[in-house]
Amino acid sequence: MIAFVRFVACLVHALFRSKLRLSDESRVSFLTLPNDIDANLHMNNGRYLTFMDLGRLDLTMRCGLLRQSLRVGQFPVVGSTMVRFVRSVAHLERFEVTSRILGWDEKWFYFEHRGEVAGRLCAIAWVKGLFRGKGGAIAPTEIVALAGWSESSPELPDALRKWVESEREAFTPKISP
Repeated sequence: MIAFVRFVACLVHALFRSKLRLSDESRVSFLTLPNDIDANLHMNNGRYLTFMDLGRLDLTMRCGLLRQSLRVGQFPVVGSTMVRFVRSVAHLERFEVTSRILGWDEKWFYFEHRGEVAGRLCAIAWVKGLFRGKGGAIAPTEIVALAGWSESSPELPDALRKWVESEREAFTPKISP
């Protein structure tokens, strides 16, 4: 229930915040509550991803990607995530999620999310996501144009390209002769 309330609050908040460009960062602040804490008395590792989802919601709403795609029946889907946990977030501790679009290719958008407490990194993640319509995946260039932007994707960082390639290699089914 609290996750749903946070989702609605983040969505409404994004509607009234300033518009962002595709190259801008979104920053959203949260407070860890008792339902965010695990048996080790710090934020549960799955909760980081939930808060990063909310950061991506804020970012994609404010730069127009989500708002415009939903109007034409397209919706976002996460394909994969790579996350690194650096330090704990304690109960009732305030933290911030910074989200940005690293770029896109012919199918996927690539996002970076950073969870921080008082400017200190707690977790960082890369997320690969796309938008789907009735006919399947929609090319990111179409989503970008639908949102009224004309930018090309920035060059993807080398480490990100290596992650994408290693994921493709590891998870593409091998066909035996």
